[in-house]
Amino acid sequence: MIEELMSFYDKVADYLVMEEASDLKYKEIKTSRIQLYDELWKIGTTRLAEKYNTPYTKLREVLQKASIPIPSSAYWTYLNMGYTDKAVKIPLPDSEINEVIIYVREPPNTYSESKSIIKASIKNAATKPDAQGNESAAEPDGSSVQENIENGRIDTNMYRREDLYSEVWKMPVTKVAEKYGVSDNAIRKVCRRMNIPLPTLGYWAKKYAGQQMDIPPLPAECKISVISRTKEADHNSDKKRILADNELCFLSAEERTKVSAAVEQISITPNEKLHKLAAIFKNTANKWFCSKGYSSLTFGSLTNWEKSKIEIPSMCKEIFPESVSRVAEIISVLFKYIEALGGTVNDYTSVTVRGETIDIYVSEGSKSISHVLTPKEQKLMEEYHERNKIYRYESEPSIRKYDKISTGRLKIKVGREKVLHESSNNLIEKNLGKLLIMIYEESEQIKLDRKAKEEAERKRQEEERLARERRRLYDDECDQLQKLLNESEDYEIACKIRQYVQAVEESTEELSDKQIRWIEWAKKKADWYDPTIMTEDEFLGIRKHSDDSVPRKKYGFW
Repeated sequence: MIEELMSFYDKVADYLVMEEASDLKYKEIKTSRIQLYDELWKIGTTRLAEKYNTPYTKLREVLQKASIPIPSSAYWTYLNMGYTDKAVKIPLPDSEINEVIIYVREPPNTYSESKSIIKASIKNAATKPDAQGNESAAEPDGSSVQENIENGRIDTNMYRREDLYSEVWKMPVTKVAEKYGVSDNAIRKVCRRMNIPLPTLGYWAKKYAGQQMDIPPLPAECKISVISRTKEADHNSDKKRILADNELCFLSAEERTKVSAAVEQISITPNEKLHKLAAIFKNTANKWFCSKGYSSLTFGSLTNWEKSKIEIPSMCKEIFPESVSRVAEIISVLFKYIEALGGTVNDYTSVTVRGETIDIYVSEGSKSISHVLTPKEQKLMEEYHERNKIYRYESEPSIRKYDKISTGRLKIKVGREKVLHESSNNLIEKNLGKLLIMIYEESEQIKLDRKAKEEAERKRQEEERLARERRRLYDDECDQLQKLLNESEDYEIACKIRQYVQAVEESTEELSDKQIRWIEWAKKKADWYDPTIMTEDEFLGIRKHSDDSVPRKKYGFW
């Protein structure tokens, strides 16, 4: 009975968590399939999403499920350029679906309100029992949920802590997920909630190679022993980006929890007020494209050399005019979540996260189509053919053969190396959480590179200091050695003088007054040369034995 009650409470908590995951409630709007098809081919996907106040990605999913063809960028390009024969409208295929349901949610009224909602949602998600994994869910009132459970209309999975612990260590998580009919992310989420350790990266490869691997014991501290989750709840949870065990491991536990909550919640809200810098980018880009008269076709025909000769706003060199609004929405929600997590936005091309500046660059793919001659170019070709009949060496006008049009697929480059590519089935709007993770990973890489450069610079300066110190010691040693050589030479000269004076005294039995005075003078010069005596001379002063500039052999006379 207790286990059944716990199971019921846990299911109700899962449903409430799903409901609280978004502060904006959805409502359903029904419209006919033909009407939606006519509106789509009249105003386009972006404006249709704005009209119905629904996310761009959700609208595309609705159109694909209803088998409604979506106009390509080439269709709008030809239509804007006046080439109606090239703008081919795809007919609506037959289908049993007559009515289409569009999901709409009301956005916040102001930017400050949306920012406060983002901060509050991140804080709530970061402090939820589900994120901490050590508390049980609250007890809500869920009579309708209980009725569905009792009637068997909800497919559920029962996760028992000890059984799940043994399963994840007997087989890989992907195999366990197949057993329960969910994804591996859903199993990891349940394990984190129940404080169940998971095998590390490379565990199964080493085990299959024959290595003896240790299994950590099941921690005793956990208040949850049984969890019952509906497969629908697991399916909705899998749609969100959940951090893997080895992702953002360089962050602190508190910061990683906040970023994880932001990654799970980040999404684009239609008609939400743009971030101020994203709004500046949108207005600047649209005004510039309009002032130059560029459409998707004419802008795509410019070469890189031609683009370098004109002053183009930053981030507009590699995107087409039709993608300006979409890029503005993407960078707007990204900037709001970065600020909510404590980062700053420098301009619409760079942000600062964890004290590191990261550049963000958006580009768009293009493809080549055959160039259709304009009326002016047709006239030039006609004149060329007429002149060519008369003049043999007439040169043909230089007219391009191909034009470039947008593929609608964006590419976002974060920092120097990390790139997020978009495909027709995997839009950027669905990978905003991955983009946020890339920004944090790039901040760590920039931090490591900066510290490595600082350490290399410190080592270089230390080596230069040691080299200067060694050079100073070497110079001092040379000076001391030279001083020793000078003093030894002077001492040798003093000894030679004394020997000579002694020889003179011994060679003469009786010395004259002149010889006596000379002997006294010579002995004084010997004492002046002798570094052990350092006698001061009346005319020469004190002998500088260590000074190489003093003549050592000859003295001048005046």
